Amino acid sequence: MTTHIARRGAFRYAVRRVAAREAVMGRKCWKTMMLAALLAATPNVALAQAKPSAGAAADQQGGRMVTIGDNRESVQALRSVGSQAYGEGDFDRAAQAYIRALDIGERVLGRDDPDTLAVLNDLGTLMSRRGEYETAIEFLEIARQGRETLFGADDERTLTTTANLATVYGLVGRHAEAEPLLRRVVEIRTERFGDDHPTTILSLNNLAFNYSRQGNYAEAEPLYLRVMEASERTVGWNHRNTIVSADNLAILYSRQERYAEAETISLRVVDAAREVFGPDHETTLTTINNLAAIYGATGRAAAAEPLYREAAEGSERLLGPDHPGTLVALDNLASSLTSQGRYAEAEPIRLRALESYERTLGADHFDTLLALNNTGAMYDWQGRHEEAERYFLRALDGNRRVLGEGHPNTLTVAVSLARMRLDNGRPDAIEPARMMVRALRARRGAMGESGAGQ
Repeated sequence: MTTHIARRGAFRYAVRRVAAREAVMGRKCWKTMMLAALLAATPNVALAQAKPSAGAAADQQGGRMVTIGDNRESVQALRSVGSQAYGEGDFDRAAQAYIRALDIGERVLGRDDPDTLAVLNDLGTLMSRRGEYETAIEFLEIARQGRETLFGADDERTLTTTANLATVYGLVGRHAEAEPLLRRVVEIRTERFGDDHPTTILSLNNLAFNYSRQGNYAEAEPLYLRVMEASERTVGWNHRNTIVSADNLAILYSRQERYAEAETISLRVVDAAREVFGPDHETTLTTINNLAAIYGATGRAAAAEPLYREAAEGSERLLGPDHPGTLVALDNLASSLTSQGRYAEAEPIRLRALESYERTLGADHFDTLLALNNTGAMYDWQGRHEEAERYFLRALDGNRRVLGEGHPNTLTVAVSLARMRLDNGRPDAIEPARMMVRALRARRGAMGESGAGQ
């Protein structure tokens, strides 16, 4: 674990250092600097520099030994190494391979070459998996612009990068920017491939997730049902696409407080994930965490706690202490402990998760705002109302700015703040209550207009 943490720290330091140097020295030098920093951060990767004329690749010690020259074949071979490492979950080795490929691609082939653009897309996807979202966005925006110029907006390569970029926008809370990109991808792929094609199904799932994150559950549910039914029909229940779409539907039902439906789906999802992926896979750990959340929401904290611990410990072991999946599980574990009155155990876990959210995702990220509300609730449960109010107000301000007054998360925080103030006999409880009334009226008006137009 120490080695993993050290590598993640070195990698993040490299990204920050390189970003600062880019402003002074330019993008070409930035890529060279990032290459050098990544090589220092991940010294165990089996890649070797060789004469420019060489271009062979061979297996060595379970990895790929690539002899690198300044040519297209080297870029393609390094992409292959990176893809293999990515598929194996070895993100350090994948990062080094992709960065070397990008360095050669930009110097020899040019920024707008198809192979260079493919590496930029690969790097963006990898950075997203590592939780380096701003870096991912930078790579993907460059790749999308280049592919659109070279191939056209409707080319499948451009659509792939567009979908990847929209996904990362969603991960940093930029849902309004992501939605039109996702809608366009769904429209083209449905027309091109049909409803049951895996690429169409994935695109529909991403759009449904976007709607769900914006609190637009009425739009999200039919898409999730469509995705789950198509996945089960085409690839069967024990397939990643079906498992993920079913898990997303269970989360949606839980957010709507349709807990019986959510639990039925979630139990089946966890069993399938354990069978298909095994206990220590990211998808399995996510489904376990989501089942635990349903138990917690229905007052079964004792049943939720061991599942949260399994998810948190597995995620930290597999993905590292600052990965979003780890932080979600830790935050939920703290909620479970809080609901059982085990405040001394809950508080350090909660504060650790919140600090990591703010440091890695930023103060206005969807998950950071959830953690702020949860921290306020923890202090409210203990009767520490001044501390609770500080966190509730931060969460309320952030949710109003980022998601809007009518979003369910904003209303949840407003309810918590108003109830706490009422319990303490405070006349200013009326302020969040008025905000809730305005928001609910606005939502009803919007739903009425939508219905009339159909």
